Amino acid sequence: MQILRQGSRMKTNMNKNFVIIQMARTGDLIQTLSAANAFKANHPDINLSLVARERYAAPIKSILEKTFSRVFTLSKKSIFNSSTTEEIVNKVDDFLTVLNCQSFDVALNLSFCKTSFYITTLINTPHKLGNYYSSKHELVTKDLFTQYLSSFVVNSSINSFNINDIWLALMGGRRAQLPERKVETKEGNFKEILLHPFASQERKHWKTGKWVEVIYLTLKNNQDTRITICGSKEDQPQVHQIINDPILKLFKNRLSSVAGILTISELHEKMDRYNIFVGHDSMVSHLASLKNIPTVTFPVGSVRPHETAPLGVNTIVATPKTSCFPCYVSDSCQDFDCHKDISHQLASELITIQLRNKKVDMNEIITKHGHYHAASANIYIGKQNPDGLYQLVPTQETISTKTIMRDLYQILWTYKFFESSPRVSNPIVSQSALNELSTIKSNLHNLFELSEFAKKYCTYILQEINSESPNITNINDLSAKIDEIDRLSNMIKKASPELGPLVSFYEIQKANTSGTTIVEITENTYLVYHDISVSCSVLDELLDKIINTSNKNKNIHQGR
Repeated sequence: MQILRQGSRMKTNMNKNFVIIQMARTGDLIQTLSAANAFKANHPDINLSLVARERYAAPIKSILEKTFSRVFTLSKKSIFNSSTTEEIVNKVDDFLTVLNCQSFDVALNLSFCKTSFYITTLINTPHKLGNYYSSKHELVTKDLFTQYLSSFVVNSSINSFNINDIWLALMGGRRAQLPERKVETKEGNFKEILLHPFASQERKHWKTGKWVEVIYLTLKNNQDTRITICGSKEDQPQVHQIINDPILKLFKNRLSSVAGILTISELHEKMDRYNIFVGHDSMVSHLASLKNIPTVTFPVGSVRPHETAPLGVNTIVATPKTSCFPCYVSDSCQDFDCHKDISHQLASELITIQLRNKKVDMNEIITKHGHYHAASANIYIGKQNPDGLYQLVPTQETISTKTIMRDLYQILWTYKFFESSPRVSNPIVSQSALNELSTIKSNLHNLFELSEFAKKYCTYILQEINSESPNITNINDLSAKIDEIDRLSNMIKKASPELGPLVSFYEIQKANTSGTTIVEITENTYLVYHDISVSCSVLDELLDKIINTSNKNKNIHQGR
């Protein structure tokens, strides 16, 4: 199959078979489905199949089959419930035989686990995207988008793109304009809220007591509103605890539950009856976005809102201002400080705003609830920019070093990925942030200088190779100097963690440099170092503008 690159977007000839490998949880499968739907809108003649874990795909298989022509599921329990190793190997071999009978043209691995790496490796396709293993059992990460995912998403919280948009770009599609849906009810009818107050981990959801307070205020202030709580059978004790809380006694006729009653597929079918969805950034929030239901979500814990917020125009996302948010799953935490930042008063107010089709007005919120509640969280509105990319636009946001670098990376990578330049406002930052940005700028300059030295050594290697009598000792010495530059570049990660993802990205690029001869490899390595220099120059210029503008405004303010 011929694959052409136009800019950074992949185009394919039609009537081909793609297989997507997604071995992550149900929520990730729903987000994958969303990206697949957008891709099918671009390329309706391309046939899509899916490989997923049985445990996560089974509850939504009927939903998946509306987009994917075939859904292949791998059951860990079934495979390892065998008496001998030979039987296990035979079951895996049978599964791969079924896959390889499909004659796939392209395999796209969207998950980051060894199972998905091996499956992608063992599927016989002429083209593979995402991570897989080489014949030498080395991890291969060839495409630009997976290199970005590996460096800016997997081990970083500074990514500014929604994961859905990155997956869609990896597939070779662009998202059409998202439809806007307003809350509409007939006169005399109740407005219906679907509430999912749970998540996959304790750190990702509030305690039931906080949700009781949110429900109380919401029903008290919205007499024309009913709330239905959804969840699994395992959630039923907590749902019972919420519904039977004494302070909700007056609202029992407007509070109900389908937790453990409806399956995920059944809930999806009935979602159209609800006006808005409220909850955390969980699987159900993405299910609601498939139905284009307006959402209000409260990401906490290790959730990365800019990366995983449910798609939808004018969705509302409120995040904690705790410095450790978002954390990593591996981080230990007993207090869950980020759960305390968003007050139940603010949460209820945002729900009411969404119910009434109003815009978030921070001045109005401050007047109504005071600065304490208004300042407790960062509040974002979901929008689609002119490039079709989904973004969280802040109504007000604490300007920190991380948020500034996230915006600067957004400018850099939007141009690299989509050859477009997004408009980002020039922030006025505090003195402490200016000091941090100056340190980052200094280390950025160091990275630039290191890459320029590496380019020179690559040039010297090529000159030595092209000489009449190449000296292998000289070539080895020059290669050792490049290795030393790589070690020094790696130290910049520790000196300025905000530059860590950038350094990691180019480490992955260098590790996947193509070429069969030392000349080809050296030439391509030179291009990687040149790209580092260009990226450093762009970021340096952007930082210059921010620092100079902030200092100028500071001097004007002092002059007054």
